[in-house]
This record gives sequence, C-alpha cells and structure tokens, in this order.
Amino acid sequence: PTIPLLPASFSPERQELAKWVDKKYLNKKMLTRMKRSFVDASYALLDGFLKEEVHEMLQKEIKDNLDKTLWDRQGPPNKQHFLTTQDKDHMPKMTALKDLMQTDLFFELIKSLTNLEISKGSGALRCFKNGHYTMMNDEDQDVDKDSLDCTLCILPEPEIPTEDGLWDEDWGGFVCYCDSDQVIEQVLPSSNTLCLLYRLDGVRSFVKMITHHAPCPRLDLSFVYRE
Repeated sequence: PTIPLLPASFSPERQELAKWVDKKYLNKKMLTRMKRSFVDASYALLDGFLKEEVHEMLQKEIKDNLDKTLWDRQGPPNKQHFLTTQDKDHMPKMTALKDLMQTDLFFELIKSLTNLEISKGSGALRCFKNGHYTMMNDEDQDVDKDSLDCTLCILPEPEIPTEDGLWDEDWGGFVCYCDSDQVIEQVLPSSNTLCLLYRLDGVRSFVKMITHHAPCPRLDLSFVYRE
C-alpha cells in the first residue's frame, strides 16, 4: 500500500517527514511539551513514533527477510554479537528510514524534540536473536564524549504474548545504561518506540543477551548523534 501524504500546504520538508512520522510528533504544541520534558530529564520514549501503516510495512519487510542470508555477524564476541545488513534490495523501506535518520531534516526534528543542535550521526540496523548481545567496552570511543543515543525499536511480531502485552525483562534484549556500577536507565524493547537519551561522559550502555524465551528477535535502528 502507498503512504498517503499530508495536504500540499505543508512544506516539502514537512511532507517528507509526514510520510514516515506520526502526525502527533509534527505538532508544534506536542513538540514544545516534549522538548521541555526532555530538557528536564535528558530522556524520552516516543511510542507510536512512526505512522502505523509504515510500522506495519517495516514489520512485514523484517519478517520476510529474517531467515535469509543477507545478514552479517558483528563481533568480536568479547564486545558484541548480533546481526546487521545493508541490503537495499531486500530491505528497501528499512534502508530508506535509516538514510532519513542521518539527514539534516531529521536532525531538525530531533532539535524540536530535545533542543540539541545535531551536526552528525552514525548508526546501523541491528538484529538481536537468541544469544545475541553487546557488552560495555572501555575502548568504546563514545564513552568519553557527550552524545545523544537515538534508538528506534521494531519488533517483527504484532503482539507480545504477555498479559499486559509488554516485553518481559527475563527475555533479555533490553538496553541498559550504567554510570560506574549504577544503573541509570533500562529500556525494554517496544515496537515503534523511539528512545532518546542524552548520554554524559563516562556513561556506558549494553544490550542484555536475548534468551530463547523471547517471542521474537529485537531489531532496531541505533544511532549516536553529536552536537
């Protein structure tokens, strides 16, 4: 199905974002409220970030390609173990979204949400299946620099088989942020949720190993942005 555009009265830039992002996150009043909240907390979870029809297309694209040979293993095992791909032929929608999240247009949206002037960013599409993880790493170049972590989680299954429909912590697959031995934040996988967290110098993160009890893999577009 095609993705409907908003009225032509919207600017070309707004039109492009409106193809992907739910309209509530393009609303000026909503953006102002979210920016105030983020400035206070340095953290935000934006549920339903993408338009639902876009979200469903991405879920189908992922599900159709999970077992194909287009995925590359990322290591070494003492630092990380997960899959990634840059296959534009099999994953055109996910690749297009990844490209969008590295544009000045998206950086402007991030500024509206966080009040941060983003000048550059790097990231990847990651897939965590049973036994996959990342570890805290003292050699990580991002540790000694303030940065904004921007992570958009997409789960290939439409429903999570729990009473409340939420991911169970015992399945692993969540992102944990730590300062020394103290856990600052723990972010469970939630499909179509964008997590924004301003990470101060010295704060480390890792993805807890996902177990065989998890009902599906965890996929995300994970970016580190800098001012």
